[in-house]
Amino acid sequence: MAALDSPCETVVERVESLLGSRDDFWPPLHTTAIHEVIEHLIARDQRLEQAIREVAVELQRLSTDHERLKAHH
Repeated sequence: MAALDSPCETVVERVESLLGSRDDFWPPLHTTAIHEVIEHLIARDQRLEQAIREVAVELQRLSTDHERLKAHH
């Protein structure tokens, strides 16, 4: 699992970059070929899965940091 690309990059920025542009054509036009719609959905699903992974990694890191702080007090 890759860490954030840059220490200055926030989790929100990272997730936004994974989710891609909000300018994507959705819903698809009735003239859009089925295979194009399926490709779009697969790519979107993959980006959503990666965004969820990024959030999970960050939550785990925060939880671990919190536990370490509690142990020192």
